[in-house]
Amino acid sequence: MRVLENLIKFIKNEKGFTTQDVATGLTMAVLVGAMATVTANSIILDTEERMHIFNAKTIAKASEHFVLEQNLQPHINQTKILTLDELYRADKVQPVVDPSSQEGKFYNKSETKIQIENVASLDTGKTVLRFYVRLAEDKSASPFIYTDHTNALDPDRVEIKNLKAKHIKIPGRSA
Repeated sequence: MRVLENLIKFIKNEKGFTTQDVATGLTMAVLVGAMATVTANSIILDTEERMHIFNAKTIAKASEHFVLEQNLQPHINQTKILTLDELYRADKVQPVVDPSSQEGKFYNKSETKIQIENVASLDTGKTVLRFYVRLAEDKSASPFIYTDHTNALDPDRVEIKNLKAKHIKIPGRSA
């Protein structure tokens, strides 16, 4: 009986959490949740950039097969530009989903382009095909350009084999 009395006395004297304790706990929970959200969003955007790079390399590979099979290589020190639409019509690539599209749309088939250059290799003296890409969102008026390295006068342009996430602009990070 004495034990029960002591337990009741202990419970009555026990104080709960103060308002400050509860506020501190909630603040920490909100901060942890915010960090998790930012981290998850960053992972999603990184994946989106990697998908654009993968798609660009796939389109470039399809272009390479197309020009070699059709014997359409540009002459030495010349360029050839192919659109995504030409690759679709030649059945070299299936419609490519734009990973930045919220609706699962495809890249713009007339504005997405591959520039192929035929240049002499400094090492071997043989000619080498170099591929540069332009990826465009499928909007009829002023599409968003994810990457464009087709301008030969651009000193910062990057060949497709060296394309990295830093060369890709996506709406989630460019806004």
